[in-house]
Amino acid sequence: MRDWSSETVCTSPVRCWYRGSQLAGAIHTLLRIFDAYGDHLSPQAWSMCFDSVIFKMLLSIASQLSGADTDKRTSETEKKAWIETTIVVLNGVANLLATYVHVLATHESFPDCWQSLLSHFDTLLKLDHLDINSAVFRALRQILAQTNTESRDSATLSRKSTDLVWAQWSRGLPLVSGSEENNQDCLIAYISCLQELYRLMQQYVDAEQTQRILDLLRDAMEQAHIGNYSADIEYLTPLQTNVLESLKLLRTDIKGIPGAIIKQVANFVSLAFQSRDQSARGKRPTYIAVSKESMALLESLITAHAADPEIYANGAVARSLTALSMPITLKYGFKTKTKSIAPWRRATTTAIAILEATLPKITDAKVSDENVRLIWASIIEIANGIMAADCSTVTDLETINNDQDFDIRSFVSLRNLIIPSLGNHVIPDKTRRSFAESLFHTSFIHAASPSELPQVNQELLATLYAPRKGRTIDPPPSPRTKMSYVCLDQLVSLLRVTDS
Repeated sequence: MRDWSSETVCTSPVRCWYRGSQLAGAIHTLLRIFDAYGDHLSPQAWSMCFDSVIFKMLLSIASQLSGADTDKRTSETEKKAWIETTIVVLNGVANLLATYVHVLATHESFPDCWQSLLSHFDTLLKLDHLDINSAVFRALRQILAQTNTESRDSATLSRKSTDLVWAQWSRGLPLVSGSEENNQDCLIAYISCLQELYRLMQQYVDAEQTQRILDLLRDAMEQAHIGNYSADIEYLTPLQTNVLESLKLLRTDIKGIPGAIIKQVANFVSLAFQSRDQSARGKRPTYIAVSKESMALLESLITAHAADPEIYANGAVARSLTALSMPITLKYGFKTKTKSIAPWRRATTTAIAILEATLPKITDAKVSDENVRLIWASIIEIANGIMAADCSTVTDLETINNDQDFDIRSFVSLRNLIIPSLGNHVIPDKTRRSFAESLFHTSFIHAASPSELPQVNQELLATLYAPRKGRTIDPPPSPRTKMSYVCLDQLVSLLRVTDS
C-alpha cells in the first residue's frame, strides 16, 4: 500500500479529485479483498492491516482536510470533494471493522488498535465538518453494535475500551459553531451512538455519567435545527424520537437519578411554551409533539417513583407541575393549532394523574415546607388554568362546549384531590386566596364593571353588598356558563367550612 501520509497537500483541483478517487478506490478494493479472504486472516494479520493500511489512510485524509482548511487557495469544491472522500473511507472502515471485529478482538494488540482508531476519529472530529462528524459517529455506532452481544460474530469490548468511547462521546455535541447547516443527521448519529454505548456501560454507569448524558440530550434537543419541509407539530422528528428513546434506556435504580430524569423530561414538556428568538423562526422546531410525548413519559416516571422521597426533595415534582401548568394556563392563548389532542388537554389529564399518585405521598415523604409550598403553588396554578378560558379567539360554539365539559370533569377530579388538604398550615394564605379569587371571578356569568370588583386589600364579596345600578342593555353571558355555576357552588362550599 502506498504511504499516503507522506504526500503533500493538494493545490490543484484535478490532483485533489484524483487523490480523493484513489483513496475511495483503495477502501473499496480493501473491502473486496477482505470479503474474499477476511475469514482466513489471523488476528495478527488483521492488526498489521489496520496499523499499516487503515490508520495511515485515515492519517492522510486528516492531513489533506486540515491543509484544505488552512490553504486559502483551496476552493470550496475541492474541500467538498475531500469531505465526500472521507465519508466514503469512514463508511468502508466501519463496514470492515464491524464485520471482522470478532477476529481482531482476540489478539492481544486489540486494545492499542482500538485506542488508535478512536484517536484518528478524534482527529477528524476536531476538523469541524458536520458531515464528517456524522460519519464518525455512524461508524462508531456500527462497530459498537457488533460487540458484547450473544451473536457468534460478536467481539468482547473491555471496560477500559468502553471508557475510551465514553470519553469521546461525553466531550460534547459534535456541532460546528456558527454553522447554519441542518444538523439533524449529525445529532441523530451522535444520539444513536449513545444507545449502543450505554448498552455496554449500563452495568457500571454512575450518577455523574448519567447526569452528563441528560445534559447532552437536553443540548441536542435544544440546539437541533429542523428540515425545510418538515414540522414537529403532530409528529416527532427522528432526532426527538431518538432522544426520548435514549431517556427510556437510562437506569432509574441509581440514587438521585429518577428525580434528575424527571426534571429533564419536565424541561422537554415546557419547551413548546417558552418564548423564543423570533429571528430563528423556520430553523428551530416547535417542540409541540415532543412536549406532548414528554407528558406521557413524565406521568409514567412519576407514578413509578411516587414513593421515592428524592423526587420531592430535589424539586422534580414541583418542576413537573410547573411545566404542566404552562399549557393549561395558556389554553386558547397558544396560537399553534394541532389536529390531534391539544397540549393543554394532555397536560390537564397528566397533571391529575400525577397528583393522584403523589399527593398521598407528600406527607409520608416528609417533604420540606419550601417544596410543599412550591408544589401547592403549581397545583393552584393548574386549578386556576382549568377554570379559566379566554374564548374571544374561538368561534366554534361546539368546541367551547366540549372543552367546557372536559374542564368541569377535570376540575371536579382535582377538587376532590386537593380539598381539604388545601387547608394545611404550611400552605401560605396567598395560595388559598389565589384559588378563591379564581373561583370568584370565574363564577361571574355576566362580566362585572370595574366598580363592582373588589379593590386592593378588600374582601372578595365586599363590593357586592352595594346595590347595583340598572342597565339598558342585555349583556351576553359567559360562553362557559356551566363552569361559572360549578365555581359558584365550590365557592359556597368553601364558605360552609370557614368564614375566612
